[in-house]
Amino acid sequence: LPLEEMHAVGKHFGATLNDLAVTIVDDGVHRYLRQTNRPFPHRLVAFCPVSLRGDGDTEAGTRASAMFVHLGEHESSVVERIGQVVTALDTAKHEIRSMSKDAAMTYAVALLGIAELTTATHIDRMTPPLANVVISNVPGVRRPMYLNGAQLVGTFPVSAIAMSVGLNVTLTSYDDHMDFGFVGNGKTMYDLPQLARHVQAAYQELKAAAPKRPGRRRH
Repeated sequence: LPLEEMHAVGKHFGATLNDLAVTIVDDGVHRYLRQTNRPFPHRLVAFCPVSLRGDGDTEAGTRASAMFVHLGEHESSVVERIGQVVTALDTAKHEIRSMSKDAAMTYAVALLGIAELTTATHIDRMTPPLANVVISNVPGVRRPMYLNGAQLVGTFPVSAIAMSVGLNVTLTSYDDHMDFGFVGNGKTMYDLPQLARHVQAAYQELKAAAPKRPGRRRH
């Protein structure tokens, strides 16, 4: 999807680029599940990695935590959903920022440990998982790249699924657009091209609802 256009659409709804991307993934998953006769009557819970590195931090080692974010209501329109997602992400960010960096990293490790334990002991078969979907945003290069004169046209990240999570969506920006990489559990998310089309449709609906001159963007 085109980055500048995404920024403009997000501005109208008081959303960042990341807010908008999470919203259309959330809406796309609900559309996909309804189409496959498996509507999910709850909010999806997204596991979202968060970098804790400050500007100029080049030290070796991990500086990351994670947020577990309850996304939009299952019956919401995508226009309603983006407001719900903005609020949910803001709340989760505030909780992470209220911790020290060491506490935030420990928090993420502890939750991941619990998730792995429930998977290993099959407790996850009887209780809801900590998250349904992983959504991560990896900043990329904002200029064209070449190899032996051939231009790179896109980057599609391939990540992994674990902890009983059925879907991993990794976003990365390149040049003037954002690419979406989908990895899913074949038993539940067995038609990822169709899911991608639903995510695209959700974006087009938001785009159509935004005026040509958007308002002020959040920071």
